[in-house]
Amino acid sequence: MVRMLKVVTLVAAVLGAPAVMHAQGAPAAAQASNVARVLVFNMRSGIAPDTLGNLARVAALARNNQADIVLLQEVDKGTARARDYDQVQLLSTITNLRGTFGKQRDVQGGGQHGVAVLSRWEITQDSAASGRLGGVVTQVQAPFGRLSVVNVQLDSALADAERAQRVRQIRDAATAAGGPVLVGGNFNADPANPAVASMAEGGLRDAWAQCGPNGERGYTYPAFAPARRIDYLFLGQGLRCVEAKVVQSNASDHWALLVVVAPGM
Repeated sequence: MVRMLKVVTLVAAVLGAPAVMHAQGAPAAAQASNVARVLVFNMRSGIAPDTLGNLARVAALARNNQADIVLLQEVDKGTARARDYDQVQLLSTITNLRGTFGKQRDVQGGGQHGVAVLSRWEITQDSAASGRLGGVVTQVQAPFGRLSVVNVQLDSALADAERAQRVRQIRDAATAAGGPVLVGGNFNADPANPAVASMAEGGLRDAWAQCGPNGERGYTYPAFAPARRIDYLFLGQGLRCVEAKVVQSNASDHWALLVVVAPGM
């Protein structure tokens, strides 16, 4: 606890925010709104020359964009490269958002690697991530109703057939979750890839294609000169896209995707 408090104090100092511990990740007062601001970000395990400072930049990204729900990929828990920290617990504490972690694989030398969801609102259910699915399924109690959230990370080295199989499993998970559903994350494939395009077969609509700014391509990777759109948020039935934009960040090798969603079609 003392070690965590020291870390929180350091990261909060970088953020310029009060260092306050919230044992349960209790959120600040939610925005009075019928929209949800959803941030999708591959944080590259928080790796940077200054690891703690980089986690502070991830936290600032969520805070500065007033994110209600954050889908994080490439998250570490207890690894040497993360200096043995539980990155979700730390980010949850600093952002004052609830958090849940889903392990995708064990890391050689100790610790775990996976995906995470942070939420301003109560997380009412979550399922363990699986390497087979490449993601985690959670349910969030938003002011306008329950949202199912599927957060995924697909490896860039997947063969086309394996990627297509994983995407079918993701669609099945979204269907099984029921109700309005968000599916987001790093698919490591461009929109023209047949596996990505097949998300529509599950009734899942690409938010950027629906309401991204005219003339902008939604590129998020690589951060030093974005030339690919590989980070997505897909919307299920009962949700509509109000706004979508790419947010520049120096906290990873990706930029972030911010989508504002609301009930309706």
